[in-house]
Amino acid sequence: MSSGKRILLFWHLVVSIYISWSEANLGVAVNDPCFSNPCWNAGTCVTNGSMFTCSCPQGFSGKKCEFHVTHCAVNPCVNGICRLSKDGLPECFCTPGFTGKFCDINEDECASLPCKNGALCVDEVNGYKCVCKGDTYGRHCEIHQRDIMQCVARCDEEPCWRNYSVIVPVKWGYGDSICSTSHSCFGGENDTEADLYDTFVEVQLKPLQIQLGDTLNFTADEEIVAYVDGFVPHHVVAADGSSAFRACNESNGIPLVNKPTNSVVVGLDILTLGTKYFIANMDSTFRCNFGLRLNVSVKESNCKALSESDICSGRGQCFTNFSLPDFRCNCCGGFRGEFCEKVDYCFSKPCKNNAVCQNRESSIDGSTHVCICEPGYEGRDCSEIKDLCLSSPCLNGGSCVSEVNNFTCHCARGISGRNCEVDINECASSPCVNGGTCVDGVGSFLCHCAAGFTGKSIN
Repeated sequence: MSSGKRILLFWHLVVSIYISWSEANLGVAVNDPCFSNPCWNAGTCVTNGSMFTCSCPQGFSGKKCEFHVTHCAVNPCVNGICRLSKDGLPECFCTPGFTGKFCDINEDECASLPCKNGALCVDEVNGYKCVCKGDTYGRHCEIHQRDIMQCVARCDEEPCWRNYSVIVPVKWGYGDSICSTSHSCFGGENDTEADLYDTFVEVQLKPLQIQLGDTLNFTADEEIVAYVDGFVPHHVVAADGSSAFRACNESNGIPLVNKPTNSVVVGLDILTLGTKYFIANMDSTFRCNFGLRLNVSVKESNCKALSESDICSGRGQCFTNFSLPDFRCNCCGGFRGEFCEKVDYCFSKPCKNNAVCQNRESSIDGSTHVCICEPGYEGRDCSEIKDLCLSSPCLNGGSCVSEVNNFTCHCARGISGRNCEVDINECASSPCVNGGTCVDGVGSFLCHCAAGFTGKSIN
């Protein structure tokens, strides 16, 4: 046999061996549906003829184990809800007021010793109540009776109501007793956010606020006495007293005395409830237009309930200002109500994270107040970040990450969208060549090849 024939015989043998190996091994691998390891997330592939089945680990589901399951088949949480972790293990998210691995422990809200001044703390579900001792008040019994007495004895915003009447002296003349702007005449309580700058009003004597039963004593100052022989103030009695007051027309008023004098007493017959106007014109120098006019607000007290003997229940100051028609209660810290008869449970600022506190007049559970939480927070005092992932907003096996008033979905392969609601079309890029037809799947595609072609056929 020639050397050429020997070489040809050798290669024929090699090719025969390769074909036999391919038929025995490669052909089996190509026909094995589990050969490409189609199961995700550590799923186990099981061959079933030309088909396959994925046996998924705990926490995953789907034909290819592509979906992350968040709900628990059985809820082991006594006072809460169950959700599977990324590892597929059950986790309990407790109802406020409970703790423990299975939310079976009533959390002791008294453990932080919230009650002050020796008060007894009574633990409740998701809350506590302080039983105050002796002369203490407030949600945490933080207010002493001596603090209230000091508050009542003060007058933080004049004028305050007196339990007796007085003669109020009023000196007529120019100088410090004259005002001409809203703020200088009526005080800061008349300012508004819309009116950032002071506004001018008719030049006048500084207005007065007196209580019903007081009388006035008008006197002329030294400058007037040096130039004129007394004055005759007029009480404006026109139907529109404020307009007559601004016009400074004495014909709109009744003289309080018959002849000029340096002292005039205004009695109770004139000083009835409401606003009273007075003007005075003496000569070309001392005139109403230059400031010799006065308005007086006569007010009664609305600071005591009929059944109470103490003003503002002994827990506040009876005050007024030009925006109020009468004297009213300004409660000391820790109290509220028209007559300061109620405890202000919001005084201690129990609500967190900019929440709004509202006192409750009555409740089935005995709670004294409620916190209106800002978006993203929850709990009795709004101290807990609301877990927006508990509602399972992420679809198609997406994993959820909770944030303050927000959440983020991390989507499975082949899925997109804020809630993983969009199945990405893997056929959009036309991956199948040579006339193959593309079938879109979840995170994958399948090519149905034309006659004479095979393979995954990715372009």
